[in-house]
Amino acid sequence: MANTIPRHRELFIRTGLVCFGLAAGVVLVEGFLRAREALTNTSSANETVERATLRLHIASDDPVLKYELRPGAAVERDGTIYRVNAQGFRANHDVQLEKRGKRRILLLGDSVAFGLGVDYEDTFGQLIERQLTANGMPTEVLNLSVLGYKTSQEVRMLERRGWQLNPDAVILAFCLNDFDDFSGELPLFDPSGRLPRGGYQRLPPRRLGSIELPEPMPLLDRSLLFRKLSGRLRVDYYRWIGTDRALRKEVAEAISRLGKLLSEHGIPGLVAIFPLLHQLDDYQYQDIHQFIASEALAAGLSVADLTAAFRSERTEVLRVRPGDVLHLSKVGHAITARALIRCTADAGLRCPQT
Repeated sequence: MANTIPRHRELFIRTGLVCFGLAAGVVLVEGFLRAREALTNTSSANETVERATLRLHIASDDPVLKYELRPGAAVERDGTIYRVNAQGFRANHDVQLEKRGKRRILLLGDSVAFGLGVDYEDTFGQLIERQLTANGMPTEVLNLSVLGYKTSQEVRMLERRGWQLNPDAVILAFCLNDFDDFSGELPLFDPSGRLPRGGYQRLPPRRLGSIELPEPMPLLDRSLLFRKLSGRLRVDYYRWIGTDRALRKEVAEAISRLGKLLSEHGIPGLVAIFPLLHQLDDYQYQDIHQFIASEALAAGLSVADLTAAFRSERTEVLRVRPGDVLHLSKVGHAITARALIRCTADAGLRCPQT
C-alpha cells in the first residue's frame, strides 16, 4: 500500500510553499529595487544642486521670508546660469532707483516666475518688458520672485524690497503649490519646515478607503517595495493643499493684504494663475483656480487665468523637463508673455474680456 500524506499535512506543506514563494519573491523584488537605486544613485547630483542652492541664497533676518537671494551671486545649476543683482533679485544688471521715464512693473512669485531652468532673457517677465518697449511703452519688469516662496512670503517681499523700487504696477504669479512651502531650499535654511533635505514638498497622507494610515510607519517604510506600493495610496498633493481650510485662509489673507497695500499706494495689481501642466484638456483643478480668482477680485486685483492659453500647446512642450508639472520651458514662458501682454499694456493691468 503506497504511503500517503494526510490531507491536513499536505495542505500545510502547500501553504508553507506558497508563503515561502511569496516571501522569496518579495525579497527578490526588494533586492532588485535596492540594486537599481544604488546604480541610479542621485546623491551626487543632489549635493551639486544643494551647493548651488547655498551659493544662490542666504538666510534672511525676516522670519517670514526665512531666506532670500544672495546679492551679487552668479550660480550655474542644471545647465542654467542664474545671476542676482546688487538689489537681491534675478537680473543681469543692477537697477537704478530712478525710473527715467520707464513704467516699472514688479513681478512676485516662486520658481515658476523666477524662471527655473530658463535663461533670464527667455523668462516671461523679460519677454513682456521687451514687447511693451517695442510697442512704444518703455517698461521695466523687475523679477522679485524667489525659489520656493509661497504667497505670504511673496507679499512680504514686496513690503521688504519692493517699495524702494518705486513700482507702477505689481503682478503676482500664483501656482498651485503656493498654498504650501514647496521647496528644496527651505530645509537648508529652516529645519523647522520638517522637509527632508532635498525634499520639495510635504508628503500627503496615505489613505486606504476612508482609513488614513499612520505617518510614518518606521518598520515598513524601510522597505522600498512598501514605500512604492503605499505611495499609490497617497492623495493628490495639489488638491490636498488646495482645499485645506487653514492653507486657503492663509493664502486668502495674503491676497487681501496685497490688495490693501496696492490700494494704499495707488498701484494696480494683477494675479496671474498658472495651471499644473497636466491634462489641460480635462483639467481637474479649475475649482481651486476659481477660489484664487474670487479672492483676488474681492481684493480689487485683476485676474488672468492662463489655463486656456496653455491649451494651445502640448504639455510636453510646455514643461522645462519631462515630468515637471510646474516649471515652464522657453515655449511656456513665451505663451505666458503673449497671454499677459494685453493685460500689462493697460495702465491699470485690466485684462480684456475674451
